[in-house]
Amino acid sequence: MYRLLIVDDEPVIVNGLVELFSEPNHLDLEIYWAYSSLEAVERLTKTKMDIVLSDIRMPLKSGLELQKEIMLQWPRCKVIFLTGYNDFAHVQEAMRNGSVDYVLKTEGDEKLLETVERAIASLKKEVEIDHLIQEAKRHILRALPSLQQEFLWDLLQGDPYSLQTMLKQFSDLQIRLDADASVLLVLGRVDNWKQDISPSDRLRLLYAIQNIAEEYMSVSSSVFSIVYDRSKLVWLIQPQVQGNSSENYIEEAWKRTILFIHGMLELLQSTCKDLLNLPISFVAASEPVAWRGTAEKFEALKSVFSQGFGMSTELLLIENDLYHHDPLNTIVSNGQVRLHLKKLEFLKSYLENGRKIEFFELYLDFMNIITVYPSHADSLKMEIYYSLFSMFLSQLNRHGLQNEMHNKVDINKPDQLEHNSWDEVIAYFSNLAEFLFEHQVNELRVKGNEYITKVEGYIKQNVSGDLSLACIGEAVGLNPSYLSRLYKQVTGQGLSSLITEVRMMKAKAMLQDKKYKIHEISKHVGFVSDHHFYRFFKKAMNMTPQEYRESVN
Repeated sequence: MYRLLIVDDEPVIVNGLVELFSEPNHLDLEIYWAYSSLEAVERLTKTKMDIVLSDIRMPLKSGLELQKEIMLQWPRCKVIFLTGYNDFAHVQEAMRNGSVDYVLKTEGDEKLLETVERAIASLKKEVEIDHLIQEAKRHILRALPSLQQEFLWDLLQGDPYSLQTMLKQFSDLQIRLDADASVLLVLGRVDNWKQDISPSDRLRLLYAIQNIAEEYMSVSSSVFSIVYDRSKLVWLIQPQVQGNSSENYIEEAWKRTILFIHGMLELLQSTCKDLLNLPISFVAASEPVAWRGTAEKFEALKSVFSQGFGMSTELLLIENDLYHHDPLNTIVSNGQVRLHLKKLEFLKSYLENGRKIEFFELYLDFMNIITVYPSHADSLKMEIYYSLFSMFLSQLNRHGLQNEMHNKVDINKPDQLEHNSWDEVIAYFSNLAEFLFEHQVNELRVKGNEYITKVEGYIKQNVSGDLSLACIGEAVGLNPSYLSRLYKQVTGQGLSSLITEVRMMKAKAMLQDKKYKIHEISKHVGFVSDHHFYRFFKKAMNMTPQEYRESVN
């Protein structure tokens, strides 16, 4: 639906045009009107307009002056001027300002409708998908660095969608890494910050570390780095090789790159100490991994920083060195488990956003982790149980459902031992999820009905006033476009049908009372002219208002 604002200082012209465009036709328009340019300006400050049909010559503020204000407020708005033969100089000036068409006052209704239809076609063309894509690409270029980091971070979190779309995203986001090749991970950490350092200075120093590292590493490698947890960094590294290189050449390139990167870390560490006065620790993978394995490798290397010798400062470790200190390979195993447990974040997101199918697909996989890592079974069961219990309890508290929940599922089981088996635990949390998803559906239905009641009440109380979508939306606190969709979704009919129905009911009721004159009834039910009311009533009832009055009396 498009919004059309009609502006003229002569009420007869305004009313006639409102009547013309209110008639049923193929144009999908919501009609607004103003009897002066100042009234139009006030309307334009409150409501976005798509098309303005205006006279050029008006007192206080001309149509040309009004057009300049429209272009400032709503640059995509199309302005159509009603003009006389002696206004062409003004029209030419207006057309130089853009988005302008004109209709001679001597031309008929068909020409007006055709011109408005042309304006609608122009609006549609401007928002065609190709245009939007080009606009989006221009915006992406400006936001490219942050979009690149966000996508690579999602890969490191094991996001399935990011892995599926990696090839296309690398191209779209201009990430200079090969989506089909392996990648080497290096993690860094600033061990200590000065106590008085500001957040902005901290960011600048992290950026400096990235610059120094890239200067050293990019001599023979393609490198991307990401900052995380405020004081840590991860580098994603690949050798620079041609796409048609042989497997032997690529293998040799990897050997050179790994040796170079591992050797360069010591220099990078000392440079950051000397130039930035920052103690830095590094943990590097010994071998590259496929992109699907980066999340697991990332978690394994991350765990080094949070246990044992990883707590010391100015650490410099290569993954192979870890195995001498970790003969049972617990670091790698812990990385795998931590990655699997990250699925809890996706479960929480699905639960909060009502995505029931995705939730249960992931939930069953998540709960079967104990069969994948039997050596961790007891501790995993405990961690999973309390994590899920906390997640569900938070959702129940947020929605105030504790009392209602008692009637369906017992939430007084904060201990895993209160269940007889792990299968019973799986069923327990499944029931909690079912209850919450059911509540979300019911809540949406109730909220929708509440808004519908407000809308219908407002229309009945203001049948003689402004019943535009913008005004109704403001009254009930909803965006006009969303309000229109919501009303049709809940009731099955459009808002315009409701307004017509309410106006007709009110008009019929008043026509049964002889104390009201027909022109009074016309104004009372929101028509800008008696003629428009007559035509509207006759079309709906197949008789004029006077004939209806006579038939009921």
